Amino acid sequence: MILEQDFWQVYKDYGFVVLSIGDAETSENCQNWKNQFHLTYPIGYDENGDIYNLFGDGFVPYNVVLDRGKIIHYSQSGFDEDRLRNLIENLISTPYPTPTSQPHTPTPNPSPTPTPPIEPTQTPILTPTPQFSPTPFIGISIETNKSYYKPGDNFELTTEIHIGPENVELDEYIVLDVFGQYWFWPNWSQQLDKKTRSFNANDILKEVILSFQWPSNSGSAQGITFWAALVYANTIDIYGNYSYTQFGFGE
Repeated sequence: MILEQDFWQVYKDYGFVVLSIGDAETSENCQNWKNQFHLTYPIGYDENGDIYNLFGDGFVPYNVVLDRGKIIHYSQSGFDEDRLRNLIENLISTPYPTPTSQPHTPTPNPSPTPTPPIEPTQTPILTPTPQFSPTPFIGISIETNKSYYKPGDNFELTTEIHIGPENVELDEYIVLDVFGQYWFWPNWSQQLDKKTRSFNANDILKEVILSFQWPSNSGSAQGITFWAALVYANTIDIYGNYSYTQFGFGE
């Protein structure tokens, strides 16, 4: 699981904490899920949806990032791995202010001769800022070549697949989400569809899924979404991470 391997294990020594909440799930179901995937970070349950309703927008997963002062820096559905990683590394690298004692007020010197200031001789100790190396992902990422299209622009949708150290057979799902109406690749029909593929260990594949010139007189819209996921063949278990990308269009 990506939270366990690529976030919790990477950043926990820097004060970062992962807490997963099972929306509309019982304590038993959450514990079973934790055991099944060998998760070491804490799992809570939200059987009545009280916690989810404080933040959620009707979709899962939903991620919230808070700093040490309980200030919310991120609250959004889906899983934008790069944005989350950059935010977490920035928060970890930023010193958190701690209370200090009141500044000392010096007693006036009765001597008419001013006392020259004493120059500090001790070199301050600098704490190095942690540096992070990019963590290779396992699974699929999807992106468009632009975030906004005008008539005549070239539209290109690409995926990048990274396979782990073993050969595996996977179902590849790519879904176009237009405000709750769904079209499924490869035939782009509204019937649930997928492509079953066999991958070799450590495969890295980059593919163009769609490419065309954006038409004129197509109106305008924002928030059109493509989702992509790899699922172990004939199961509902996601392989590695999934991904999504959003775009808009207009004149």
